[in-house]
Amino acid sequence: MDSQFKCPKCGSVIYSRRKPVCGRCGEKLPESLLFDPATRKRVEKGIEDEKKLGEWEKKFPGHPSSSGEYGPML
Repeated sequence: MDSQFKCPKCGSVIYSRRKPVCGRCGEKLPESLLFDPATRKRVEKGIEDEKKLGEWEKKFPGHPSSSGEYGPML
């Protein structure tokens, strides 16, 4: 069984279930292939947190929290 999500029009792998259209052909994707609103919100929060961590690591290179030594930075 193929576990990848694919565009029903062009067959391309869907790399982002947050985007409502296929990245290859631009066809609107069915809701069943997209994240539900709660999951989408969690994913976007995780991406935002990763960006903040990257900014922190740029400001404070070598700081123990940058390496995760003291657990995740909130």
